[in-house]
Amino acid sequence: MLPLLCEAAAEKGLSVFLLGANHGVAFKAGIELKKQFPSLKIVGVHHGYFDQSGEQSDALISKINRAGADILLLGTGSPNQEAWLEHHKAKLNVSTALAVGGLFDFFSGNIARAPRVLRELGMEWVWRILQEPSVKWKRYVVGNPQFLCRLYFARNKSAIQSDTKQQAVDTKNNTSNSDDPRDKPVGSGIPQLFQQLVVIVSLLILSPFFALMIMAIKLESRGPAFFTQTRVGVNGQRFKLYKFRSMYMPDDPRFVQPDASTSDRDGVCQKFFNDPRITPIGRFIRRFSIDELPQLINVAKGEMVLIGPRPTLPQEVNAYELGMYRRLDSKPGLTGLWQVSGRANTTFDEQIALDVSYVDHRSLGLDVKIMLATVPAVLKGEGAY
Repeated sequence: MLPLLCEAAAEKGLSVFLLGANHGVAFKAGIELKKQFPSLKIVGVHHGYFDQSGEQSDALISKINRAGADILLLGTGSPNQEAWLEHHKAKLNVSTALAVGGLFDFFSGNIARAPRVLRELGMEWVWRILQEPSVKWKRYVVGNPQFLCRLYFARNKSAIQSDTKQQAVDTKNNTSNSDDPRDKPVGSGIPQLFQQLVVIVSLLILSPFFALMIMAIKLESRGPAFFTQTRVGVNGQRFKLYKFRSMYMPDDPRFVQPDASTSDRDGVCQKFFNDPRITPIGRFIRRFSIDELPQLINVAKGEMVLIGPRPTLPQEVNAYELGMYRRLDSKPGLTGLWQVSGRANTTFDEQIALDVSYVDHRSLGLDVKIMLATVPAVLKGEGAY
């Protein structure tokens, strides 16, 4: 966000004050920002090692106000920075104050940013753990799952209270909820917050394996290690789905476009049993569904769940008949009824029927059965090509 903020501030003539980090770090960050945005007005810098409740704090506030800063960026670490702003906001004359944590360390070059691919996947936290394991493990490995657990139980308690009130109203009005499975809330199987908790821990454990896969894919053929594709999720919402790249890029000399007339599967989504575009490593990771593992990131982001209908392509949705749209009433899943029932060996219509059946009958019991059936289905590799 910072480059966008600085660009806007430079265009509008707004001034910035950098407060935080170790001695000299904010100054170095200011120099780097001026290189990127020469017209940016930085009216002051100061380190973050000051008494936040005494005279030093009051003196700093006076310095910021005298400088005429419009924007204050405060990086003294959570939760101190938030508490300081809350306590002193009435004394500050700035129009905008943001708590920015370790931002100055990154922009000064004091701490290296994660590779762009990790940043785009929302996995910079893994990089930070590797940089400072003794400091960051507690925040990410313990703190984040702990927060999700608290959030889950708080939401569950609220839902129980809401259901109790609704039952009382229904009893009073002599009404009851329909038993139609289509009236179930989306995701009525394993709670999504619990799934996200499991996935975040899994991503941490799998991060060394992800690094090895990235290295192997990039060494084998030119192009990015990850393949992204637009998919359609719950209620028709589109999102970017992640996979490990398993095919040669079109600009690779080994790339061969398959003949569409030789597709081994009828319907909108064509499949080729011996697809010439697939790399040797790609064939292996597709055989055991390893290429799907980056979709754990989609689950962590809340775009997918562990179990549900597979995320569909826009052109598939365009070919839907009326009854098929039931498939979009649930968040797409990493695995599902279709995956444990033959995968690509099923026809397009059979795939839709299986996914719609899941949406209409989803439950905790069904989710557990699918989860247990996924492991042998992956190991057999039937329909995975």
